[in-house]
Amino acid sequence: MKQVLNIAWKDIKHMLRDSTGLIINLAAPLLLTLAVAFALGGLGSSSGDSGLKNIPVLVVNHDSGQYGAELVQFLTPSAADIDAYPDLQQIKDLLAVAVTSDEAGARQQVDDSKAAAVVIIPAGFSDSILPTGGTTGSQTQSVVQVYGDSSQQLRASIAESVVQGIINQMVAGTVAGQVAIQQLITSGRLPVAQAAQQAPSIVQPLVQNTLSTSLVTLDRQIEGATTASGGFDWLTYMAPSMAVLYLMFAMSQAARTILQEKQMGTLPRMLVSPTSRSAVLGGKLLGAYADGLLLMVVLILGGKLLFNVSYGAILPAVLFTLALVAAATAWGMAEAAFARSSAQANQVGWIINLSFAALAGNFVPRTSFPAWMQQIGYISPNAWGIETYGKLIHGAGLAEVWPAIAILLAMAVLLFVVSSFIFRRRFA
Repeated sequence: MKQVLNIAWKDIKHMLRDSTGLIINLAAPLLLTLAVAFALGGLGSSSGDSGLKNIPVLVVNHDSGQYGAELVQFLTPSAADIDAYPDLQQIKDLLAVAVTSDEAGARQQVDDSKAAAVVIIPAGFSDSILPTGGTTGSQTQSVVQVYGDSSQQLRASIAESVVQGIINQMVAGTVAGQVAIQQLITSGRLPVAQAAQQAPSIVQPLVQNTLSTSLVTLDRQIEGATTASGGFDWLTYMAPSMAVLYLMFAMSQAARTILQEKQMGTLPRMLVSPTSRSAVLGGKLLGAYADGLLLMVVLILGGKLLFNVSYGAILPAVLFTLALVAAATAWGMAEAAFARSSAQANQVGWIINLSFAALAGNFVPRTSFPAWMQQIGYISPNAWGIETYGKLIHGAGLAEVWPAIAILLAMAVLLFVVSSFIFRRRFA
C-alpha cells in the first residue's frame, strides 16, 4: 500500500508543479461556462430571464391577403386572440414582435444584433395557402423567409420554429379543405362549375379549425435547469456541464502519463523494481483520481462563488462526485490501455470525449435529442454527471441520486478490471 501511495503522491506533486496546466485546467471551464451561458442568453436565474423569453423579432408583411395578415396576428396576439387560441400565450412569452414595412431597415437591425430575426412574408403568400377562387393545384410558390442573427442562432431558430409551426397548420387546413372539395365533387354533391365559388367557404373554416386545435406547442421546460419563473437557466446548466467535460479531458490526460513514462523509460525501471505491476497501476490510478477530485472541488466551489450555483445537499453531492470521478478516471485508463503510444492515446481521448460530449448534451440539452440518442448518451459519465448534478441543484436527495452513483461505480470497476488486464499483458 505504501508503494501505491508513493507513486500516487509523485503524480500529484508533478501535477501541482505544472502551474500553467493547473491554471488552464481550473480556469478554462469556468471561463467557458460564463461565455457559453452568456452567448445562449442567460447569466443566472436571479434576473428571472432565461434568454428564451421576449426574443426581439421583426415582421415585414408584403402580402395583401388574408393569411399574411393572420400570420402577423398570430405572431402579435392580443388578449382576445389568446382567449381564442390559448397556445398563443407561449408565442407571446417567447417573442417580442414588432411589425415594420422597412425590410432593409429590419435586416440591418438583425445585422447589428438589435433583433434576433426578421420574418419576411412575401407578396402572394395568401395565394400560396389558398389560391384565389380556391382551385386545387393552382397555388404559386411562396417562401416566408426568416433572416436570423448568426450570433443569436438559438433565438433565431426558435423564431423560425414558431413561424414554421403556424404555417404548417395553415397548410394542413388547406390540404384538408382541398380533399373535402374533391370528395364532394366525386360524390356529385358539389358541381365542378361551383367548386371555385364554394371552395373558400369550405377551406377557410378548416384552416381556422386546425389553428384553433393545434397551433404551436413549444416545450421550454427542460428538466434540471429551469428558473423560478419557468424559463431555461443556461448558467445553471452549463456550470456542471463544463465541469464534467473538463473532468473527462483531464482524466484522459492523467491516464496518458503511463504511456509517457513508458516512452521516457521510467515505467520499465519501476516494473523491474520490487514494486508489483498492480502497485504501479494502482498508484497511477490513485494519482489520476486525486487530480480529478481536486479539479471537481475547485470547479464546484468556483461555480458557487462566481455563478451562485449551489449543488444542493452536501452528502449526496460528495458521494456522487466521488463516483463520477472514479468513472471518469476509469475511462481515461481504458483509453490509455488500448493505445500504443501517448500520441495515439491523445487522439483516442479526443475522439471519445468529444463523442461523449455530443451524446450527453454538454453544449446542447440532451432533452432536445431523439429518445434513442438520449439513451445512448448514458454510456458516458457526462450524461450521468449533467443529469444528476441538475437534480442536486434542484434539491434532490441521496435516494434520488443513488442509482446514478451505483451505475458509475459499476462502470468504474468494469473499466478498471479490463484496463488492468490489458496493461498486465502488455507489460508482462
